[in-house]
Amino acid sequence: SLKKGYVAGYQLRAQIAFDAKDYKESINQLSQAIVLNPQVSDLYVSRGMLYNQTGAYVDAANDFRMAFNLNSNPNTAYLLAQADIKINAFEEATTLVDALVKANPDNADIKDLKDKLQQAKNPTPVVQPTTDTKKVDTKK
Repeated sequence: SLKKGYVAGYQLRAQIAFDAKDYKESINQLSQAIVLNPQVSDLYVSRGMLYNQTGAYVDAANDFRMAFNLNSNPNTAYLLAQADIKINAFEEATTLVDALVKANPDNADIKDLKDKLQQAKNPTPVVQPTTDTKKVDTKK
């Protein structure tokens, strides 16, 4: 259909902009594609990854959440959990990580994600060095 052609065109322009490291334009092109076809979860995943790369973690989490609501696959759940950890949405991240662990108990990436979540929820206090850090003049 004509709409699919337009969506594909926006996706192509988004990829070209991405390859040129013009992430803002790539996000803009994907946003245009989403307006035309808001039911395609992959568009939200792609834009969410760009938001993540540019440090817009709340926007990334929102896009991953939209994608997950449209198509609740494990890869999207993983991306959403990662984003939720970055924005300190620990309750949401815990729900996702627990479901991922239950479905894939031996997956190393999911185990790492669970560890990152635990570290984010319970950060290790920074211990200040107790040694004297003054420079010693050795030119005597």
